[in-house]
Amino acid sequence: MKVIVHDQVKTEPFDVLGHQWELCFQRCTWKMEDGQGDVDGYRFMWRKDGKLQTARGQARIHDARQLIDLLEQAAAEGWFHDPRLSFCRA
Repeated sequence: MKVIVHDQVKTEPFDVLGHQWELCFQRCTWKMEDGQGDVDGYRFMWRKDGKLQTARGQARIHDARQLIDLLEQAAAEGWFHDPRLSFCRA
């Protein structure tokens, strides 16, 4: 499977044991090898010293609604807070 990244935002680099880490949020297309066609979605990926860390795990987020639903659930459970977002103000 091949992944094409269309857009990306990322955190400011932060140091962990002498390495620069960034968390990236990406809009991607997954090119499926089994003849199933292309699949669009989103993912979070880690970068260490500027290189993608695919072994650190990733999960495709199907669409924006799925992401918002997860954030809303986390806010409702009380462990996700961000005053900039109306659904997750403490």
